[in-house]
Amino acid sequence: MYKAYIICRLFTGYQKASKYVEPYVKIMFQLFNFYRVFEGLYMKFFLALLLLCATSAFAEIYKWTDENGNVHFGDNPNNKEKATELKIDTESRTGVTHSSGRNKDRDRLLKNRAEERVEKAKKKKKYEAKKKRMRRKCLLAKDGLDQHLRASAIYKVDSKGERKYYSTKQRAKSLKRLQKSISKYCSY
Repeated sequence: MYKAYIICRLFTGYQKASKYVEPYVKIMFQLFNFYRVFEGLYMKFFLALLLLCATSAFAEIYKWTDENGNVHFGDNPNNKEKATELKIDTESRTGVTHSSGRNKDRDRLLKNRAEERVEKAKKKKKYEAKKKRMRRKCLLAKDGLDQHLRASAIYKVDSKGERKYYSTKQRAKSLKRLQKSISKYCSY
């Protein structure tokens, strides 16, 4: 009765078991005790049922053709004389097993992943080298533009060592070339 009181209090929140709930709780405890007594028997019954189901997996399989020409497969043919029993080899293992196919697939996937990593590392290294070259060219172009804007006159030294000063047109062309280089190399 004490168990019934605790269960009723848990589920209903009342101090006292209600007259409708108490009989159901008593029945529940009786069934629980019945289960505990016959637990071993149930386990034995379950194992016997499992073995019975396992042996039915080795049933005979037949193939037959009906009067309409349809081919049927099953374990209970309409006419056993016209049906042919199929021999199914359940002992041999075919297909992918743990030791053969899965390991090969795993090794192939690991090899592909390693190749992808190496390729990705090469691309990253190439990208970083290109980025470094572009950054250097950007700095040179910005420095050249800064010198162009600061200088009052721009010149070029020829093969004889003499200075050849740029005309206004040449200076504008050089300035345009430097700005184009900056937009090309500094946007990377």
